[in-house]
Amino acid sequence: MNRMRWATVLILAVSCAAARPELRAISQDAPKGFTKLFNGKDLTGWRGRQGDYSVYAEAKLTPEEKAAKQALWNTDRDLNWTVDTAKGELVSNGKGVFLTTDKDYGDFEFYVDWLMVSPNGDSGVYLRGYPLSQYFNAFDFSISAAGYNTFHEIVSFDLPSIFIPNRSPTMDDQAGRATHAQDRHASFELEEADLGDLPDLVELLIDAKARDFLRSNSRALHRPNGANDAALALTRLLGAAE
Repeated sequence: MNRMRWATVLILAVSCAAARPELRAISQDAPKGFTKLFNGKDLTGWRGRQGDYSVYAEAKLTPEEKAAKQALWNTDRDLNWTVDTAKGELVSNGKGVFLTTDKDYGDFEFYVDWLMVSPNGDSGVYLRGYPLSQYFNAFDFSISAAGYNTFHEIVSFDLPSIFIPNRSPTMDDQAGRATHAQDRHASFELEEADLGDLPDLVELLIDAKARDFLRSNSRALHRPNGANDAALALTRLLGAAE
């Protein structure tokens, strides 16, 4: 293997790796046994969704409340998502709501052709909803960038991961986090220049013993939740002020 470091992450898309044109699908027809989600013409079957809106809060909405909120989200969708009919592509301007399927799916295999048009972009394909951490226990391991929230959620759930940090100077210190976890044998860190080693790391993490090793070391990275202490401190300050 080339130079590799230890680190942790998740998902389907690696946000810092550019998509290669030669990997794009030749046909937009769904493979046998699969359902085609995008018709190549319009946004039929797709709805807008506020990216940070809790799925638990959405589930508690009345039908009327949900319909009103969905109308707002779809208005935002139409402002920021378009279809390039010549290429048969869904296109985002990088703003506004997420685009999600109208229909919910259970167990599935998902095929997608995805292109990051900016070399320093930080986005990807979300599976099931936000926040992703609610589904981490269903994953054997993950491949991800090392943004602040994602990194700490992965560590908190002891999810074996391969971190591929975004090293753009405009981003936060993703490389520092990934290196910190790898140095403690809690995950792998992979340089963008060494992406050719990714299949070897994936094969390694298929082994349950390797995943257990990373999980055991990840626990040492846990940090206590200081929310209660902060609330008590604020209460005391307010009481002193009175």
